[in-house]
Amino acid sequence: MIAACSLRSNIWKLYIMQALTSSMVLMPIAVLFFGSLWLNLAEILLLQTVFSIALVLFEIPTWFLGDKIGRKQSLCCWILCMSLGYWGYWVAWNFWTLALVEIVLALWASFISGSNSALLYDTLLGLGKTKNFSRIWWRFQSIASFAEAGWALLGGFLASYGWLMWPAIAQAILASLAIPFVFTLVEPTKHKDMSGDSTGEQLKKIITYSLHGHPEIKWFILYGSFLGAATWTMTRFTQPYWELVNVPLARFWIGWAVINASVWVFSLVAHRVEKEIGRTLVLFLLPVLVGVSYLMMWLFPSIWLLFLFFVFTFVRALQWVVLTDAINQIVSSSMRATVMSIQSLFFRGAFAIISPFLWWVANLWSLPIALVLSAIIFGMCSLVALVFLRKNTSL
Repeated sequence: MIAACSLRSNIWKLYIMQALTSSMVLMPIAVLFFGSLWLNLAEILLLQTVFSIALVLFEIPTWFLGDKIGRKQSLCCWILCMSLGYWGYWVAWNFWTLALVEIVLALWASFISGSNSALLYDTLLGLGKTKNFSRIWWRFQSIASFAEAGWALLGGFLASYGWLMWPAIAQAILASLAIPFVFTLVEPTKHKDMSGDSTGEQLKKIITYSLHGHPEIKWFILYGSFLGAATWTMTRFTQPYWELVNVPLARFWIGWAVINASVWVFSLVAHRVEKEIGRTLVLFLLPVLVGVSYLMMWLFPSIWLLFLFFVFTFVRALQWVVLTDAINQIVSSSMRATVMSIQSLFFRGAFAIISPFLWWVANLWSLPIALVLSAIIFGMCSLVALVFLRKNTSL
């Protein structure tokens, strides 16, 4: 029996881990960053494609690690890959070494899939406090958003007054600082383990259960995948859209910090919004808000519509809390991390396929055309998934 005090320590360690590893300031300035490393646009797009493909491929072999060898071990691999990857930017000298760095970072991203939320849920299960999961999970997302906003200001200062490599080095240092907290996590006790089956048999059972045997889980996964891809695609469009409406680059970092801080604010009220208006209405409103926002940015490109970026952060905040809590409530402990990884795989797959296509459209034709295509693709796919979700649940 694991002592309650040891399990409780997981929560504050995960808080610190979240704060130190939530600096994603390179994503919105990817073109500028890689351009500073003497890559042309075609090489930058190819590099992002390498990352996307590697991410999907690595998701499959790392699926089962969280459930088979433990969530803690998966998180240890995750933090080591993150630290190594960001330090790798410092020593990379050409396209091929940068491609290797992107592959390491793809491995980092795949290791986190489902393991953090599954470890938190099983920790609360061991403490008999699973009813607090929604509240604690939005705290994690709030910390991530607030930390990302703060690190964005730091990264902007370093990049504006020095070298675009400084943000990557800062991220490498922060990831290295998180290592002792990850390595001292306590692995919670699993429940309802499918003992007696081989790894392949268990994996087959979980995949079949998620995508065929349990329609509710399947449609939650598909719905969340399209919605998540929609909000993350907008992070790729942030810099070019701000350039389109003539926002000075010097103010970009401040704007990016404010946008990410808003995720923290919305996360504070996400579970209350769900409680007040109900899960059904929340699930319907999220894709509608995304689709309408993309359409407005297409129809009326203007600096006055920058407030729509807060709509995307609002959707991100509610999606994190509502979908994670919903899936955790209907999935047993023994397969929770793998099911969350399946959700992550579908999200990453949708993002890896759709986002590069839209990015290509934006560069070949125009950003407004890419925006209207985003509204059509993400809006329709999310709503179709929601229709089937309602048919297979009591929503």
